[in-house]
Amino acid sequence: MMEGGDRPWGLDTLKAVEGSVPSRFIGPGDVYCSRIPHLVTTILGSCVAVCLFDPAVGIGGMNHFVLPFHPSGEAPSTRHGDYATATLIRRLGNLGADPERLRAKVFGGSVMLMGGKNGVPSPLSVGARNVALTRGLLAERGIPIERERVLETSGLMIKMLTSTGDVWVRKVGTASFAHVVPRVEATS
Repeated sequence: MMEGGDRPWGLDTLKAVEGSVPSRFIGPGDVYCSRIPHLVTTILGSCVAVCLFDPAVGIGGMNHFVLPFHPSGEAPSTRHGDYATATLIRRLGNLGADPERLRAKVFGGSVMLMGGKNGVPSPLSVGARNVALTRGLLAERGIPIERERVLETSGLMIKMLTSTGDVWVRKVGTASFAHVVPRVEATS
Protein backbone atom coordinates (compact mmCIF):
# COMPACT_ATOMS: atom_id res chain seq x y z
CA MET A 1 0.00 0.00 0.00
CA MET A 2 1.32 3.43 -0.93
CA GLU A 3 1.09 6.27 1.57
CA GLY A 4 1.89 9.96 1.69
CA GLY A 5 3.02 10.53 -1.87
CA ASP A 6 5.07 7.38 -2.29
CA ARG A 7 5.29 6.26 -5.89
CA PRO A 8 4.86 2.61 -6.80
CA TRP A 9 8.48 2.30 -7.87
CA GLY A 10 9.96 -1.14 -7.67
CA LEU A 11 13.04 -2.89 -8.87
CA ASP A 12 12.32 -2.05 -12.54
CA THR A 13 12.28 1.66 -11.74
CA LEU A 14 15.45 1.39 -9.68
CA LYS A 15 17.19 -0.35 -12.58
CA ALA A 16 16.02 2.39 -14.96
CA VAL A 17 17.33 5.07 -12.59
CA GLU A 18 20.66 3.23 -12.21
CA GLY A 19 21.06 3.26 -15.98
CA SER A 20 20.18 6.91 -16.48
CA VAL A 21 21.88 9.00 -13.78
CA PRO A 22 25.40 9.15 -12.33
CA SER A 23 25.96 7.00 -9.23
CA ARG A 24 27.98 7.76 -6.15
CA PHE A 25 28.90 5.43 -3.24
CA ILE A 26 29.49 7.08 0.12
CA GLY A 27 31.20 5.51 3.09
CA PRO A 28 31.56 6.40 6.76
CA GLY A 29 32.27 10.10 7.21
CA ASP A 30 31.08 11.07 3.73
CA VAL A 31 28.53 13.75 2.88
CA TYR A 32 27.22 14.08 -0.68
CA CYS A 33 24.80 16.64 -2.13
CA SER A 34 23.79 17.43 -5.69
CA ARG A 35 21.77 19.87 -7.73
CA ILE A 36 21.59 17.36 -10.58
CA PRO A 37 20.16 13.85 -10.26
CA HIS A 38 22.53 11.31 -8.70
CA LEU A 39 21.85 7.89 -7.22
CA VAL A 40 23.70 7.83 -3.90
CA THR A 41 24.33 4.46 -2.25
CA THR A 42 25.65 3.44 1.16
CA ILE A 43 25.71 0.41 3.42
CA LEU A 44 24.87 0.82 7.10
CA GLY A 45 25.20 -1.16 10.30
CA SER A 46 25.14 0.85 13.52
CA CYS A 47 26.00 3.93 11.44
CA VAL A 48 23.19 6.27 10.40
CA ALA A 49 22.47 7.93 7.06
CA VAL A 50 20.34 11.06 6.91
CA CYS A 51 18.76 11.72 3.51
CA LEU A 52 17.57 15.32 3.08
CA PHE A 53 15.62 16.72 0.16
CA ASP A 54 14.09 20.08 -0.80
CA PRO A 55 11.06 19.19 -2.97
CA ALA A 56 10.63 22.72 -4.33
CA VAL A 57 14.00 22.77 -6.10
CA GLY A 58 14.84 19.06 -6.43
CA ILE A 59 18.09 19.24 -4.46
CA GLY A 60 19.03 16.42 -2.12
CA GLY A 61 21.86 14.72 -0.33
CA MET A 62 22.94 12.11 2.16
CA ASN A 63 25.43 11.73 4.99
CA HIS A 64 26.82 8.58 6.63
CA PHE A 65 28.13 8.94 10.16
CA VAL A 66 29.66 6.53 12.66
CA LEU A 67 29.26 8.06 16.13
CA PRO A 68 26.87 10.68 17.53
CA PHE A 69 29.23 13.42 18.79
CA HIS A 70 32.83 14.39 18.16
CA PRO A 71 34.88 14.06 21.36
CA SER A 72 35.67 17.19 23.31
CA GLY A 73 38.97 18.71 22.28
CA GLU A 74 39.03 17.04 18.85
CA ALA A 75 38.46 18.81 15.56
CA PRO A 76 34.94 18.31 14.16
CA SER A 77 34.61 15.45 11.69
CA THR A 78 31.81 14.27 9.43
CA ARG A 79 32.31 10.83 11.00
CA HIS A 80 30.26 12.27 13.89
CA GLY A 81 26.51 12.86 13.57
CA ASP A 82 26.35 16.34 15.04
CA TYR A 83 28.86 17.72 12.54
CA ALA A 84 27.83 15.48 9.59
CA THR A 85 24.20 16.58 9.81
CA ALA A 86 25.08 20.28 10.15
CA THR A 87 27.43 19.89 7.16
CA LEU A 88 24.72 18.22 5.06
CA ILE A 89 22.24 21.01 5.81
CA ARG A 90 24.84 23.72 5.10
CA ARG A 91 25.94 22.17 1.79
CA LEU A 92 22.34 21.75 0.62
CA GLY A 93 21.75 25.42 1.45
CA ASN A 94 24.85 26.39 -0.53
CA LEU A 95 23.36 24.58 -3.54
CA GLY A 96 20.07 26.47 -3.25
CA ALA A 97 17.93 24.31 -0.97
CA ASP A 98 15.91 26.13 1.68
CA PRO A 99 16.50 24.59 5.14
CA GLU A 100 12.87 25.36 6.01
CA ARG A 101 11.65 23.12 3.17
CA LEU A 102 13.95 20.17 3.86
CA ARG A 103 12.39 16.76 4.44
CA ALA A 104 14.26 13.83 6.01
CA LYS A 105 14.46 10.08 5.70
CA VAL A 106 16.64 8.32 8.27
CA PHE A 107 18.21 4.86 8.05
CA GLY A 108 20.53 2.58 9.99
CA GLY A 109 21.39 2.52 13.65
CA SER A 110 21.26 -1.27 13.53
CA VAL A 111 21.59 -3.02 16.84
CA MET A 112 23.55 -6.15 16.09
CA LEU A 113 23.68 -7.19 19.77
CA MET A 114 20.44 -6.30 21.53
CA GLY A 115 21.81 -5.96 25.07
CA GLY A 116 18.49 -4.48 26.23
CA LYS A 117 15.46 -6.03 27.87
CA ASN A 118 12.56 -7.78 26.13
CA GLY A 119 14.07 -7.28 22.67
CA VAL A 120 14.34 -3.49 23.11
CA PRO A 121 17.75 -2.07 22.16
CA SER A 122 19.88 -0.73 24.95
CA PRO A 123 19.95 3.09 24.91
CA LEU A 124 23.71 2.75 25.29
CA SER A 125 24.19 0.98 21.94
CA VAL A 126 25.96 3.02 19.29
CA GLY A 127 23.05 2.54 16.87
CA ALA A 128 20.47 3.72 19.41
CA ARG A 129 22.59 6.77 20.31
CA ASN A 130 23.05 7.64 16.62
CA VAL A 131 19.30 7.44 16.00
CA ALA A 132 18.46 9.47 19.13
CA LEU A 133 20.93 12.18 18.11
CA THR A 134 19.52 12.32 14.58
CA ARG A 135 15.92 12.62 15.73
CA GLY A 136 16.88 15.35 18.18
CA LEU A 137 18.95 17.39 15.70
CA LEU A 138 16.27 17.27 13.02
CA ALA A 139 13.55 18.20 15.52
CA GLU A 140 15.65 21.16 16.76
CA ARG A 141 15.92 22.44 13.18
CA GLY A 142 12.25 21.83 12.38
CA ILE A 143 13.04 19.24 9.69
CA PRO A 144 10.31 16.59 9.61
CA ILE A 145 11.27 12.94 9.32
CA GLU A 146 8.96 11.59 6.65
CA ARG A 147 10.24 8.02 6.79
CA GLU A 148 12.71 6.01 8.79
CA ARG A 149 13.99 2.47 9.03
CA VAL A 150 16.17 2.23 12.11
CA LEU A 151 17.20 0.02 15.04
CA GLU A 152 16.90 -3.26 13.17
CA THR A 153 19.05 -6.31 13.83
CA SER A 154 20.71 -6.37 10.40
CA GLY A 155 22.50 -3.93 8.17
CA LEU A 156 20.88 -2.00 5.31
CA MET A 157 21.88 -0.92 1.83
CA ILE A 158 20.13 2.25 0.74
CA LYS A 159 19.98 4.13 -2.55
CA MET A 160 18.70 7.72 -2.75
CA LEU A 161 17.80 9.62 -5.90
CA THR A 162 18.87 13.16 -5.03
CA SER A 163 16.47 14.90 -7.44
CA THR A 164 13.31 13.31 -6.00
CA GLY A 165 14.23 12.24 -2.47
CA ASP A 166 13.13 8.69 -3.29
CA VAL A 167 14.94 5.96 -1.38
CA TRP A 168 15.18 2.21 -1.98
CA VAL A 169 16.15 -0.04 0.93
CA ARG A 170 17.49 -3.57 1.07
CA LYS A 171 18.48 -5.61 4.09
CA VAL A 172 22.07 -6.74 3.79
CA GLY A 173 22.06 -10.37 2.72
CA THR A 174 18.82 -10.17 0.72
CA ALA A 175 18.41 -9.76 -3.02
CA SER A 176 15.59 -7.28 -3.52
CA PHE A 177 15.03 -3.61 -2.81
CA ALA A 178 11.82 -2.09 -1.49
CA HIS A 179 10.78 1.48 -2.25
CA VAL A 180 8.17 1.92 0.45
CA VAL A 181 9.67 2.81 3.80
CA PRO A 182 7.47 2.63 6.92
CA ARG A 183 5.88 5.94 7.88
CA VAL A 184 7.09 7.47 11.12
CA GLU A 185 4.30 7.34 13.67
CA ALA A 186 3.73 10.43 15.77
CA THR A 187 4.67 9.98 19.41
CA SER A 188 3.23 11.93 22.26
